[in-house]
Amino acid sequence: MHQYDYVIVGAGSAGSALANRLSESGKFTVCLLEAGGSDKKFWVQMPLGYGKVFHDPSVNWRYMTEPEPNLDNQSVYWPRGKVLGGSSSINAMVWVRGHKRDYEEWASVAPGWDWNNVQKIFNRIENWDGTSDVSRGMNGPQAVHGFAGINVTTRNGLLSLQGGIGIMFKKYLIGLKIGMEHQMFHVA
Repeated sequence: MHQYDYVIVGAGSAGSALANRLSESGKFTVCLLEAGGSDKKFWVQMPLGYGKVFHDPSVNWRYMTEPEPNLDNQSVYWPRGKVLGGSSSINAMVWVRGHKRDYEEWASVAPGWDWNNVQKIFNRIENWDGTSDVSRGMNGPQAVHGFAGINVTTRNGLLSLQGGIGIMFKKYLIGLKIGMEHQMFHVA
């Protein structure tokens, strides 16, 4: 029987990153377990494939939440990845850092989770292919791309909202409270 220094259950984003970090020095042995199969499937590798994998039990656990009191006790469909890469493999290749305010709230009960600390971690993870910017990581293991092909009519409509209702349109919203942005995506 093999012995390992660490056993990690789940080869989603967090489990895979943790296994990589623990094993990269060669000092530790790691066993990474995943209930699902390979992510080398056509519909998983294609961003528009999200519509196909959204209910596919071969790559999706297809969870339902407990009844939600604020939704008239309805249960909500909760897709979760059952595949190498976990839910990141079935999320249409979207890259979302989260909202600064959420991190600040978490930091009130979990020191170190404030935006300034977490942004440094994001920067270490990202390999941003856009213009060099201090708010984006340029040398990390995770490729992150901006979406350059926005339709001109759509862009002009979004820009017109800035003055009308005061919503900012930015290349990316890092730490801002409200606005619209070009969506970031990753391709494995």
